[in-house]
Amino acid sequence: MNVAQFSIFTKSWTTYEEASSRIVQEFFRQGNDKYTQNGLDYRFDVTPERVASMHIEFIENYCVPAFVLLENFLPRIKECLMRLMKFKLKWVDIRDEHMRKRLENLEDELEKTKKEKSSESSSSDDFEYDEEEEEEVSIQ
Repeated sequence: MNVAQFSIFTKSWTTYEEASSRIVQEFFRQGNDKYTQNGLDYRFDVTPERVASMHIEFIENYCVPAFVLLENFLPRIKECLMRLMKFKLKWVDIRDEHMRKRLENLEDELEKTKKEKSSESSSSDDFEYDEEEEEEVSIQ
């Protein structure tokens, strides 16, 4: 990919999302094909959090540095750079929302497990949960 191809990522969110979705799908397909060709049974992590993180990393590590360099020669590139940063923040929000949902699901599962365990006989030693040892985690 060259810097001229990065310009697609400075268009509207809809255009960016469509183009990046195709690129990510191709990336995963090529990666999975490579593993299959080598006789490995592996599939890439395509969870929404991982895909959003990939976009964030791509913007931070490739797009922004390229546009910062171009900005030295083409001051109007600043508009593109600002749009990229907004898209990055949007991906951060998407990633964080999916992570919050995943955490809520895990908390629900844990609560369900605790309820099931408490309804079983207390003589079973295969799983014990000690609430006093639970560490409080804050998500901001």
